[in-house]
Amino acid sequence: MPGLTGTINMARISLQANQRAIELAGHNLANVSNPAYSRQRLNLQTAHGIPVEHGLQGSGVEVTGIDQFRDILLDRQIANEGSVLAYLKEKQKILQFAESMIGQDLDRTSSSPEGKAASKGVSGQMGLGDNLSEFFNALQALSSNPSSQAYRQVVVFKAQNLSEKFNRIDFRLGELLHDLNSEVVSMADDVNDAITFLEQVGQL
Repeated sequence: MPGLTGTINMARISLQANQRAIELAGHNLANVSNPAYSRQRLNLQTAHGIPVEHGLQGSGVEVTGIDQFRDILLDRQIANEGSVLAYLKEKQKILQFAESMIGQDLDRTSSSPEGKAASKGVSGQMGLGDNLSEFFNALQALSSNPSSQAYRQVVVFKAQNLSEKFNRIDFRLGELLHDLNSEVVSMADDVNDAITFLEQVGQL
């Protein structure tokens, strides 16, 4: 492609490359306030020369790709912290659910009037801490009058309530564990499907 035609074509390619550079600069400016954006740079290189009678004729410049200005270590740290955050959020959700099953705040706020009301839950049932308190109060009352048949019946009744509470908590936490295991299996299947899809795409 020597001569005038080659010169015109070289100018066309150079204009296209510079147009890409201008567009990319505008893209960078448009995202200057975007904290999630990474500045981009256009990679240019000398185009392959064209053999002519006396050697190679230059054919201008060509675009080889676009690079992002990123810190690999920082990106890796962000990814790791994102995983930790997701883990902690999931753990918080599980603990909150377990807390609602137990019926008592984990930070011991049930000792306050508001906490006692919250520990009874929407069903009006007492929390574990309240059951324990009533059981030990009944024992203390019985210790002051061991021969009282009424106090003995109260202790038996409170012990039954406490036992039922523990059994109910054990059952509900077992349900929670089953649901979590099912969710893990489902997520593992989704990951395997995604890996299989990526492998298929890579073979195209």
